[in-house]
Amino acid sequence: MLVEKKFGVKISYFRLWNIYKRNKVGYRRALEVKRQAYERRLELDLQRSDFAIDLAEIITRGDPIIYVDESQFMSWMAPVKNWCLPGKPVIHVINKVRHSQIVFGAIGNCLTKSVFACMPACDKHSFNDFLKLLV
Repeated sequence: MLVEKKFGVKISYFRLWNIYKRNKVGYRRALEVKRQAYERRLELDLQRSDFAIDLAEIITRGDPIIYVDESQFMSWMAPVKNWCLPGKPVIHVINKVRHSQIVFGAIGNCLTKSVFACMPACDKHSFNDFLKLLV
């Protein structure tokens, strides 16, 4: 065991389990955070609030709006659970993407119906293909 290698102390699994139980340490789901977003979280919060203010002004004027969004569904290579205290999940900074899929969507007060499409990548060619679906 790691405790024996690092500290030279032998401890049984039963004793270790009792220590975990007494200190309310459990095998819980880890909190996954993207590295780029974690490092820029304050800057991104300011950008979101500025965007919300701009959008509110456009809606108040009554201008035609088309809201286009893309979402990326990813499968990450990271452990799902870790031993941790309740309310204090282990944070995994994830980097490698195993698989991803992009979904574009558009709604608007000037569109006759909502438009959604799955694309292989989030680049200008995929976005232009999606915009052609709006007309």
